[in-house]
Amino acid sequence: NNSTELFSGNLQNPISYDENGNSATGTTWTGTQADGTLSSGNTCEDWKTSPSGSAYGTQGDKSKMDSNWTNSGNTSCSGGATRAIYCFAVPTP
Repeated sequence: NNSTELFSGNLQNPISYDENGNSATGTTWTGTQADGTLSSGNTCEDWKTSPSGSAYGTQGDKSKMDSNWTNSGNTSCSGGATRAIYCFAVPTP
């Protein structure tokens, strides 16, 4: 219902479908901390098509309903690490 609930670390269901309604598994790029704030320096150089070999991005796990859905760690952006990306805005009241 709001950003507090979204980032509470207690989703009712995993976000496990893509924009076409297809089942999606694995990890996704988020670039956020567990509380929804920016994971500074972990956005694959602002989501460049070809980031440098030293670039990292924060990933989330699509199967999780705890804080790992948005932040399950950072990983290298090099080597063709293709993933979906969660991109959304939550209006403030």
